[in-house]
Amino acid sequence: MPWSSLTAGQLAAILVRTGGLSRADALIKKLKADEPPAAMAGLAVFHAFCGEIDQAAQWAERAIEQRDMPLIQNLGWLLRPTSHWPALAKLMNLPGTN
Repeated sequence: MPWSSLTAGQLAAILVRTGGLSRADALIKKLKADEPPAAMAGLAVFHAFCGEIDQAAQWAERAIEQRDMPLIQNLGWLLRPTSHWPALAKLMNLPGTN
């Protein structure tokens, strides 16, 4: 699924973790250049899979601001256990966050 920003983010993270830095950089540059809401989620996945939770939460926040609601299905499991989740949940007006 080369058109999928989430897949591109996952692939970039795998490439970083296996030493394919130049290929990963090319994918990340493409995601950052596009920056539709889905690209923001792809960047959040990339950072989460690389263990960069603070950056992942920042990209997730931007995706939420752009109303990328599939974010919760795609990234919720990565961000729920972090200290960033309450603020992200509040941005999405999830029950129990007020």
